[in-house]
Amino acid sequence: MLFKGKKIIEYWLTQLKTGNIPMSMKQEESPIILKKKEKLYVTLPNISLSEPRAVRTGGYGGPSVRLAKGLSFRVGGFKAESHEELRKIDQGTFTLTDKRIVFSGNKKTINVNLNKIISINPYSDGISITREGFSKTQYFVGLPKADVTFNVKDKTYVEQFSGLILMYLIEGLAKKTETD
Repeated sequence: MLFKGKKIIEYWLTQLKTGNIPMSMKQEESPIILKKKEKLYVTLPNISLSEPRAVRTGGYGGPSVRLAKGLSFRVGGFKAESHEELRKIDQGTFTLTDKRIVFSGNKKTINVNLNKIISINPYSDGISITREGFSKTQYFVGLPKADVTFNVKDKTYVEQFSGLILMYLIEGLAKKTETD
């Protein structure tokens, strides 16, 4: 089977997504306490955690009529508007193991078992995750500008690390935990 250019990357991503290619990046020490038989895959510092938050604005409109000292009557109404806005919640370290994702920030720590993930969406500099038991989508952005080196048919290739690669790696690890 001959590969050229983009087809090599597509092949590698497909293999990564199905859990057929072992991948790990060079790591120092684990920033979290690993559970029994748990393997560290990726540690990403300086990742921002964002979540959608409701923003409410409004105010009263209309005149106020004074009836007596300390007693007034308002004529008019109150109008309120609400919309959702993506807000940065915390900054911290994103850690991926073969069993879970752990975000360790100054204000918030999140522990997500890979089998609890419902969906993942990739972005150029991060991912968003929807998971069981949590109503809000969580956004992890600020991936470092780093290269990933991989081998296909005894040739070495380099690709810039992205949300797509991270998403496929998580999906592949989740599939492997289902079969283990």
